[in-house]
Amino acid sequence: MSTALRNVILVFFIAFLCCYPVFGSVSFSPDDFRYVRQVENLMSGGLNAHSICVLNNSWSSLWWYQPNDDVLFFRPIVIISYVFDYALWGFNARGYALTTVAAHILCSILVYFLFVRLLGDENIALVGSLLFAVHPVHGEAIWYIPGRTDSLAAFFWLLAFVLYIKHRERRWFFALSLAAFFVSLLAKENSATLLPVLFAYDIVFSGQTKASLGRPAWGRYACYAAVFVFYCFLRFIAVGDFLFGGVVYPYFYTPSMPGFALHLLAMVLLYLFNLVSGLHTVPFFTDDLRFMRVLLSDYAPHLFFMALFLLCLAVVFRGVSALSRRLVFMAALGFITYLPASVMYMSERFLYLPSVGFAGMLALAFGAFGSLRIPHANAVAKILLALLILHYSVTLIDENAVFSRHTCPEFMISRFRLAVDDAALQEGSNVFILNYVDDYTCSVFLEDMLRSAYPGRVFSVRILTASRDRGGFSASWINGSAIEVVSEPLFRENRPDFRSRSLAAGDVVEMDLFSVSVLEASGGGVTRMLFTFREPFGRRILLVLGGDLSRFSMMSPWV
Repeated sequence: MSTALRNVILVFFIAFLCCYPVFGSVSFSPDDFRYVRQVENLMSGGLNAHSICVLNNSWSSLWWYQPNDDVLFFRPIVIISYVFDYALWGFNARGYALTTVAAHILCSILVYFLFVRLLGDENIALVGSLLFAVHPVHGEAIWYIPGRTDSLAAFFWLLAFVLYIKHRERRWFFALSLAAFFVSLLAKENSATLLPVLFAYDIVFSGQTKASLGRPAWGRYACYAAVFVFYCFLRFIAVGDFLFGGVVYPYFYTPSMPGFALHLLAMVLLYLFNLVSGLHTVPFFTDDLRFMRVLLSDYAPHLFFMALFLLCLAVVFRGVSALSRRLVFMAALGFITYLPASVMYMSERFLYLPSVGFAGMLALAFGAFGSLRIPHANAVAKILLALLILHYSVTLIDENAVFSRHTCPEFMISRFRLAVDDAALQEGSNVFILNYVDDYTCSVFLEDMLRSAYPGRVFSVRILTASRDRGGFSASWINGSAIEVVSEPLFRENRPDFRSRSLAAGDVVEMDLFSVSVLEASGGGVTRMLFTFREPFGRRILLVLGGDLSRFSMMSPWV
């Protein structure tokens, strides 16, 4: 057995071992249901080619959010992957998880082949690929099934890079690299970082300057640029935008937004914690000021050890100057691929590609430490490496076991089935819910979740009120077509997540199936409101979620 094959088998085994806990508890997240619903419609002939390419994140059904803030994602490869999963597995979440896990394992193997070329040593390449495979920062791309967006894009990005490096051996590898680059763009737009990474690779490893690269190199870059332009053209046709489907906070930050500089600093520090210590951070962490306060208190020990860790890396690399070229490129790879993530909301999976550069730097550090002319340096390096891999592996295994089960969809679907029988839920019914959970993903994808439990049946779901504190609540009918709600303060002004409406007494919000009149509002938010339902109307069902979340109660089904 060759060394390369033995190393690939080892990477596969270790990566699969860290991912295996996902299969024991995996379930669909609320986000999955938007994909599954879209695929269901596609399989029944209800969607066109445009719909197979575009995913719409819309919260227009939630009346307390600002209108027209939908974000369109151009994700043909991701949607197609769900099509294959749906054809093979139906609604079996383990099958979808298998695809996501397979994408991560294949990426880990590609990282090994990439590092063999970049780092020049199979043992160091093995170390780097193992560090990548077990790093806890990849947990969200493993246990979170829609997180495959990043791993699928990374797989084709890495494949395009490896083929580019090898194209001098076989010319047709260059065409395959271009094709892989195009597919990676169809998975996620951050794959555009490949072109500057290839430029950095040629500069660093060819020993040439920018001015002396020559026509062949610039011709190759022009080919990748042409692929990117073609992608932008397709994207513009699909979503009407070249790179972003609507710049909406907190998906994207712009320099004109207050606190932009603070956000950049907070993201750098937070992502460094993620990379160095394997610290898990909840997605959509948008309160930069709170993070900076926590940084100086709860995270202070992490900050100290992170600084010590980075200092040790600097000392090791300073003692081995021969590694400077490879180190510079790994740092450049990590930095370039990080740039798109720096202006987006917090999510660990955005570090999927930047972690390649980080893993390469770590691998070089352990190799350099082992070669130092001090007693037992090699043995100490191996022990430290084993401890780090063990720490990362245990953290990733624990994260995969804990976070892979999403209770909200199963819970809400089961409670809904208990409250509403098939006879009441007729075709074209309109379901209204009071006192729902004030959670973005559970709210915005609720209709997709509930309709998945009734395949082929068309009905609408609208949330009237949602409470985060689960406080006092009362509702009373007004003349049979309107309902007045009094509750603890809801829909607070200027919430940091997304763009909530600024609501005050006297405001009226017009929706597709009802209108909302704000009757009273305090400093804490809206306390009394009137919902007026529109006519003509299909069958209407009004549900109330109990304060203890134990059950839905049918306030009344009425026609």
